[in-house]
Amino acid sequence: MPPLKPVQGVAKVICHGEMDGVACINIFHWAKDDLTSFSQGVLNTLATQLRDQYVQKFIPLIHPAYVLGSVEVIDLSSEAGLTAVQGGSNAGTAAGAHMPASAAVCVTWKIGKRYRGGHPRTYFPPPGDVAMTASVNSWDQDFIDQYHTAAGNFRQAMQQVTVTPGDLCCVHRYRTLEAGVVTTLDPPQVSRFIDHDVDNRIDSQRRRLGPDR
Repeated sequence: MPPLKPVQGVAKVICHGEMDGVACINIFHWAKDDLTSFSQGVLNTLATQLRDQYVQKFIPLIHPAYVLGSVEVIDLSSEAGLTAVQGGSNAGTAAGAHMPASAAVCVTWKIGKRYRGGHPRTYFPPPGDVAMTASVNSWDQDFIDQYHTAAGNFRQAMQQVTVTPGDLCCVHRYRTLEAGVVTTLDPPQVSRFIDHDVDNRIDSQRRRLGPDR
């Protein structure tokens, strides 16, 4: 498989977490306003501040079975882009009964582009209490409102990274043409987040249950 095309001024952020020892990964992308390459100092600050904001905004809504570990930030501006890692260990702090590790809260990040196919989403680990559900397949509205506020505050905080202006975004690498032909975008396109929504359906990430046994 050929290497992915560079994305100027964009960093990939990998939040490494675990649910009872099983990997639970969340990935974001963050674009500098000036679309220049990242210095090591900027990457270090971005890794620290994004991890801090994840802990502040989302950890209170997540079951203690989930533990956020390191946050890794990779400069996508070139194949030899710099990397920064911010370590730590923060378990969820939401009290309550244990929900399955496969249960997920889906936040859809809205962008100024319409197209068929997948749009940017983040599948967060489950909350701490089944009381956060309204039915067997739906979250409670109060819980949805809490997540909507948390996601909005997280996005706003990431617009205010102290070292340089920027914003959360998604990267488009491919485009599907007529007759299902897929073409590679060169350079890739970047869409910044402009809003968000929280799915009231209880989503699922089966891989978080671990391998069959």
